[in-house]
Formats: sequence, structure tokens, C-alpha cells
Amino acid sequence: MKLKNKILTNIAIGLIIFGSFTIIYFIFAHPFNNPNSLLFSQFGDFIGGFVGSLFSLAGFLLIYETFKLQKIAIDKQTEAIAQQKDISDIDRFENLFFNLLKNYQEVKKEIIAWFNDINTSEIKYNYEVKGLEFFIGSKNELKFLIKIFRERRYISYDKLIEQNNDEDDQSDNNGLYSKEEQIEELRMGLKIDFYKISPEDYNRIKQLEVRIQIVEISKLFFKKNNYAIANYFNFLFMIVDFVENSKIKKEENTKYIGFIITQMTKFELFLLYYYLIANNELFESKQYISFLFENLYEEDLLEKEHNNLINSISLNKRDL
Repeated sequence: MKLKNKILTNIAIGLIIFGSFTIIYFIFAHPFNNPNSLLFSQFGDFIGGFVGSLFSLAGFLLIYETFKLQKIAIDKQTEAIAQQKDISDIDRFENLFFNLLKNYQEVKKEIIAWFNDINTSEIKYNYEVKGLEFFIGSKNELKFLIKIFRERRYISYDKLIEQNNDEDDQSDNNGLYSKEEQIEELRMGLKIDFYKISPEDYNRIKQLEVRIQIVEISKLFFKKNNYAIANYFNFLFMIVDFVENSKIKKEENTKYIGFIITQMTKFELFLLYYYLIANNELFESKQYISFLFENLYEEDLLEKEHNNLINSISLNKRDL
């Protein structure tokens, strides 16, 4: 484009120079400078018409070039304004995004939940977990729920206490179970009561294959603890939606998802994975959720069979 503009400009300048030279030549060269006024007038009309046409053509070319340069200048100005707007949009996006990340950390700190357990004296007690403690404790809770459906019969905590208080049963149990085994039995009975698992649900879930069973177990856990964790996941999904629906370039989205990942511990990623197992329909509407599991490995799950339970997500194995 620049070469074409330069050629047209040079042609116009060449025409002007040629026309000027023609006028000078007409004034001084023979026979155009003939003192005969009639001939001089005729030569003048001819040369004037010829040179005038050259100057008109040169003027047209220069005007054309002027318009072209103005258009280029306007296009560059428009492009600069668009770039400035893009930069401004990115600045606004980043300000809001990082404010959301900051609030996300606050939401995590505000998580408060209650779990229960059995002490060595076989006395049950409740204990409070906050923030990251909840995610760590949740992994242990899910382990216990799996164990309930894999390794024992259905019996509630209160029923176990009645049996232990019965002298005949107590005598039999002393021969069959160690102290640790009795406490473990009570602990799992306590979890049955805590998660309100009915005999019907217990028998139904117990008969399921491993991959389907964990879906039902996850639903039990999150139904019980929804009061504590719902706001956290809603806020996390809101940030992901904000990135996914932003006007920034799509190739930039993964960069901001990476910022979210840096804010999440492996315990949070673990619980998010099982939350999506329990609520698989959420994943279908959130394209970028899968990027969050970049740092979660198959070995981090409760069982390797739980991998590939979420559509399009296949966790990698940790390199040894």
C-alpha cells in the first residue's frame, strides 16, 4: 500500500515538473517564441491546453492521495481507540476478577461446620471445623461413609450402645472385638445417625457398583453439609462463569482460570471433584470447570475407580 501511494505521488510530481518544463520551453524555444502574435497565440492555446490537462491530472492524483492518507490516519485512530477500549475493558475485568478472588478467600475462611466422633472412652462428641479444616475433615468423612457401605451391617449408634450395655452381649463382644474395633464400630454407627441413613437407603446403596455407589455417597455428604459449603461453591462457580462469559479473548480465559487454581488447595480440588460427582449436571453448563483439575491427580481421590466419573474429565496419574 505504501509503495502504491509513493508511485502515484511520484507520477503527480513528474507531471508537474514536465508541465513546468514545457511552459519554460515554450517561452524560450524556437519556433514557439515567434514574434508573430498570431502564431504565438496559437502555440499558447495549444501548450496551455496540454499543460493544463497535465496539471489537472497531477492535482487529481494528489487529491486522491490526500484522501487515501486521511483514510489511513482515520483507520489508525479508530484502531488506537479500539485498542485503548480493549485495554480499558481488560483493566476493568482484572480489577473485578481479583476483587472476586479476594472475596473468595474470605468466603472460604467463613466456612463453619460441625462433625462428630467417638473418643477412647466411647463417648460421642461434636467438634467445630472452620475454613480449610472443613475440606480436610470432609475427606475423612467421605472415607467413613464408604467404609460403612463396604465393611459392616446396618446398625445405628443408639442400638450399638444398647448392645454394649447388655451384659451378655458385652461379654460376647469382648471375645470378638478389640477396644479399637468397638470404637470403630461405634464411630460408623454414629455416622449412620449423623447422615440420617435409613435401612432402605443403606441396603440400596450397598448393592450398587463402586462407580455408582460413590455418587450416592457424595450426595449424602453434601446434603448433610450443604449449609456450610453451598455458598463457597456458588461463589467459586460465579467466578468461573465471570471468566467464561467475559469479552476478553478466549485464549486468555485459561490464564485467569490459572489464577483461580493458585488459590485452591488440593483438599478444595478434592471436594470440588466429589461435589461435581454428586451434581454432574453443573459441569455440563460450565465449560472451564475442567481446567481447575489440572493439579488434581488420580492418586488424590478416595479410590482410582472414581476417576472419569465426571464428563470429559480424566485426571492424570502423578509422576513417580
